[in-house]
Amino acid sequence: MTDITVQPSSFIERSLVLEENSAGLMTRANRLARILRSEKCFGAIKNAEWKGIRSKLNKGFPELAELNRDQKFESFQKSASSVMSELRHTYELFWDIAKHTIAHLELCRSMLSQIASWKFDECREPIRSFIMSFNSYCRLFFLVSRIEERKTLCCLFAAAYQCAKGSNEPRFSKLAKGSLQFFDEPVKILVEQFREYSQAFIEILMNCTPTLQLGCNGGIELLRRNALSITEDNLALGTPAATPFNRRDTAKSGRTLHIEILEIRTISDFTVFTTIACPAVLTNQMALATSKLACCDALVLSLFRGTSLNIHAELEALGKWYPPRHLAKNWPKEIKLAKLFKDWAKDATISSGLAHRERRAYILSEMNIIDGLVAACPSLCAPKAPVILATIALAFDELRWVLRHSPTKGDALPPKNRLKHYVADQYLESQLVVLAGTACKLAARFARERATVAEYYSNYLTGCDANALQNLSTAAASRLPIDHLPRGLPDLVRRIAHLSETQISPKSCLEAYDKVLRDGIWTGGDYSPSAIANSPIAIARLDWKRLAAVICASAHAKGMLKDEAITLFLKRGHTAFIDRSRLADGSLFIQHCDPGSLWPFRNQLLKALDEAFTGKPASWPVAALTAIVAIARDAPRSLSHPSALEDGNELAVEARKLGEHAISSKLKDAVLASLKRLANNCTRLSEMIAPVQAAYRLERKELAAAEAEKKGGRRGSNAQASTAGEEMLAGEESLPANYKLVEPIAQAETRLAKLLVAARDELDAGIFLPKEQKGVVVSELRLRPLEFAKSAVLTFLQQQVPICFFDDSGKLLHRPTQIERSLDSIMAAAERAASYVDVDYCGYVASVLLDPGRTPPLNPVTAETEASPKKAATNEKQHAPIAESTAIFYVKLMKTLPTGVIFCASRGGFVRLGPAPIPEKNQSPTTTFEVEKYLSASEISALARVLGADGLRCLDESLNRAAVDEMAQIKRAACPPKDSKSARKQKMDKIRVGFLNGDWLNPALELKQEGVLDHLLKHTTRLGNILELKALLRSAGARASEKAAPHLARAAKLALDSSINGNKVSRAPDWLLAPADATYIGERDPSFGEDVIDASYARDDGLFHEAKPLLEAPDEFRYFPYVMAAALIADYWKGVKWLPDFNALDGIGLHVTSAAIRAIAFCFNGLPPDHLRAPAQAKALVARFVEAAAAIITWIRLHVDSKELGTGTEIPVRAVCVYLELVAKQAAIPRSTIEQYLPYAVIHSSLMDIAMGRHTAEDEKKTPFTAAAFDVFSGATEA
Repeated sequence: MTDITVQPSSFIERSLVLEENSAGLMTRANRLARILRSEKCFGAIKNAEWKGIRSKLNKGFPELAELNRDQKFESFQKSASSVMSELRHTYELFWDIAKHTIAHLELCRSMLSQIASWKFDECREPIRSFIMSFNSYCRLFFLVSRIEERKTLCCLFAAAYQCAKGSNEPRFSKLAKGSLQFFDEPVKILVEQFREYSQAFIEILMNCTPTLQLGCNGGIELLRRNALSITEDNLALGTPAATPFNRRDTAKSGRTLHIEILEIRTISDFTVFTTIACPAVLTNQMALATSKLACCDALVLSLFRGTSLNIHAELEALGKWYPPRHLAKNWPKEIKLAKLFKDWAKDATISSGLAHRERRAYILSEMNIIDGLVAACPSLCAPKAPVILATIALAFDELRWVLRHSPTKGDALPPKNRLKHYVADQYLESQLVVLAGTACKLAARFARERATVAEYYSNYLTGCDANALQNLSTAAASRLPIDHLPRGLPDLVRRIAHLSETQISPKSCLEAYDKVLRDGIWTGGDYSPSAIANSPIAIARLDWKRLAAVICASAHAKGMLKDEAITLFLKRGHTAFIDRSRLADGSLFIQHCDPGSLWPFRNQLLKALDEAFTGKPASWPVAALTAIVAIARDAPRSLSHPSALEDGNELAVEARKLGEHAISSKLKDAVLASLKRLANNCTRLSEMIAPVQAAYRLERKELAAAEAEKKGGRRGSNAQASTAGEEMLAGEESLPANYKLVEPIAQAETRLAKLLVAARDELDAGIFLPKEQKGVVVSELRLRPLEFAKSAVLTFLQQQVPICFFDDSGKLLHRPTQIERSLDSIMAAAERAASYVDVDYCGYVASVLLDPGRTPPLNPVTAETEASPKKAATNEKQHAPIAESTAIFYVKLMKTLPTGVIFCASRGGFVRLGPAPIPEKNQSPTTTFEVEKYLSASEISALARVLGADGLRCLDESLNRAAVDEMAQIKRAACPPKDSKSARKQKMDKIRVGFLNGDWLNPALELKQEGVLDHLLKHTTRLGNILELKALLRSAGARASEKAAPHLARAAKLALDSSINGNKVSRAPDWLLAPADATYIGERDPSFGEDVIDASYARDDGLFHEAKPLLEAPDEFRYFPYVMAAALIADYWKGVKWLPDFNALDGIGLHVTSAAIRAIAFCFNGLPPDHLRAPAQAKALVARFVEAAAAIITWIRLHVDSKELGTGTEIPVRAVCVYLELVAKQAAIPRSTIEQYLPYAVIHSSLMDIAMGRHTAEDEKKTPFTAAAFDVFSGATEA
């Protein structure tokens, strides 16, 4: 059959227009299918009330059913206008499809009838145009057939039109009886439409076989021909890549290997569609072999975006009825299509997955080499452009193939009877993200060299190609027949052959490329008439395509194509106008190397990205991020169509979200996770190599070995000993045999480095933009990956610094040594990150730890930082939240200090006496067994180093407030009311007057019975603990400051020691020096002989000013020394022992009341702290306590058995004597003050009794003193 409806001169224009129209219709159809599957489905389809109406319309199709008798007709009639408005675009879509398929079929038939030769060497461009038109026609047919509601939608619109307008819709009858029925059985319709063109299809398939062999069978032919290598000949790296496709015809063939590689997928899809639409081609053995090659290469074929066609399901369905009866007589009996197609399906299921896996492995290895060479020498992009484009195109084709065939996609699975041959792992790619990332990165590198490539190939066109074509065109024009139509063909040949620099220049090539990038493929490329009209190179290419179509489809074509002059002209013209011109203007790169084609599979790549962060090599997350960013950037350009603006807008919004998600979320999360992993591994290793941990491991080793020996086995033979023996001592991890201990740190550091380098040198450096620009532009949104990487570092610090201080609840503080190790690890990780990105991590940490009025910037867009509202609203001094939380924790700790935890000056901290109690369920460890872990010397030193000066100042202020709270309770107990006639004041006055003669006892017992004395001791002890912690923190801070800034500390000390201003004593700035290093000049007090005031009374302005409101009268605390002395008979003193080893009292640690008494004397002596007599006045108040207490304890010792004393035998007289000496010594009270009431011999004998274990009178009665107590060697002599 000959169909000449379309003339050859219109083949190219018609094919371009129909290709663009087909893409628009498929975009609209795909959006319609998506809407029908979503929650936004049309109300006319979702309305359950109209279910009966829809059923009647479907049953009456293709006629429009009468709906008058339906119960819900009135409801439908009322909504007719809204239904019409809702379904109008859908109805127009199906009408446009009906018109388009007629024109498209007409073009395909005309080309099949009129193209005289199907040899690619001479008629490559007309054949290529036909193949693409045929593919798009079949794709549209199958895609529309997937819309199952098409009849219902059209019938609903026609019925609504009839109800609203009162007449039938004029196009419905033709539409319903035409194309809408064709789509019910698309395969049968296609077979019928192309039944008479089998011979033409056979010739095409025979010429497609060499190209198919390149890509099928796992890429064996590619490997055999070394098609993707550019390093085979190092001396030829600078020469252009122009490997002939046919090695036997190197001199005359116009086809090159790498350009043919770009067409592999197009020809493979054409072969599959041909097998389905024209199965008669299988009667030819060569065509049969070609069809098998393509059909066994895949399980599914791409229709549009993410929609696929199951190849073997369609073929097996075809084999059940083809050939029909009227063709069965002429069908070869040896070809059984049903069995043949089943065998093909089985072969494809078994072998296609493995074949493509081998092909991907080869492509990835070669692409890595090319990427390295291009990165090192970008100028290679110009001469080696065909090789690079072929490699990228094959990589993207394999990515689409493996993503289409993913086992998670239901349409890629074979039927149940073939699942036994299906191995899911063969259709998975372990290095999916690596392949995608490398392909996108190489494509971006090539795109950045567009100017070089355009200049290179435009010079080729205007140089040697123009000269060759002018010579060839003269000979070809002279050989054209005289009666050839059109008449001006020879002149057209001569005009086209004249390629000038003004017509084809690098500038025009780049303008054409930029227009495609700006407007998209369908608006700014070769499918747009306006784009072609504005591009000289596109006009020249279109003219050549018309010329080739006229020559190849003319009446004289068979004769002309035998003429060598004409065929040489056509071959060279194809090479110049099609291959090199498309390389020059970038259209070849945009068509075949577009990351946007992976958009339908973005969710699979996001899942692969998440998996890349767990146990995968460090380069994988970078590759995945690169791929996703490239996809989001290019998808709107490559997939948006001007006929579906809503779809384009939705695509742009989704692409923008994906780009933001990849950069702002995934990249940031990846950097954050790498920093956390690095910090955690550093912390774990620092804990492991700590000396104390090494000692613990050695102890566990020895215990395990001893336990094994005790059980009768060999030393270290049992499992416990073996397990303990695996633990290493500090330093062993650095040995070569134990490198695995530091390997996690190296891996985390490598992963972090790759992420940050990628963010800085690839993503942010403009790998996806021209060289002078930075960042990534997605749907007009410019993203700066480097800024988000910096934000990740700051977020890491913001999250981890508080975490290393407190647990998840935010209430329990970690041990300061643990905090210090964690903070060191965090800073080490941040320092490593700062070596790749410019981020002020030290200043940020300082702001987190020190600055309360500044919120560090976390938004990469905002660089400014506003002052804290809290700081602006008040003039009170503030501190960082972490310092304040730490201070709250320690204040609570001191207020809930359990019995058995006491302050020990010799050990520089607090210690626990005896084993720690077992905590009850849900009981906080801060109130039970871990208190001493926060108050030891090493922990306090670590706390000072961690908090720094500002943190210690905050902690000191909080402890001052807590101390004043305790002072308020002390005042409540030891200071009588203002009423002079109050009973308590009278009792205290009696104690003050009668502490020398025993008149103090009765009022003291009454106060004890009222609970005053125990209350006083409780809060005085708590105050003493707080003050001792203050002193420890001050000393630790001084040591830290001296180490950090020794010259500053010495300068402050010099200024402190030498500066006197009037009657006020100057002092150094807070926390620069330990209190013991300060020297104050005081006035001699005659009452204490020649003793001078020493550093024990160094003033504490903060504590004084905090406590100042408590003092309402200068002599308000005059009774305190005497009540405190009378408190020696309180219950808190019962059973208390003096511990010589600790130089402290056990129980609640009453020895710290010495510090409390001095502080009260300092704060409430009636003079300001900077007064010269303030220290002497404070010392006098302490001396009164020492005098009264010495007199009272002497009276108790003399009347220990007195009935008046009651529980005198339980009072630890000996411990009190030692305690009083401690108070006097710490307060610089002369010993003569004590000896007036308590001879030193008593103190000495008390120490002797304590050494022999007699702490109370009861103990002395149980073990009376004898001379044998001094004979410590008596047992050894008797032995």
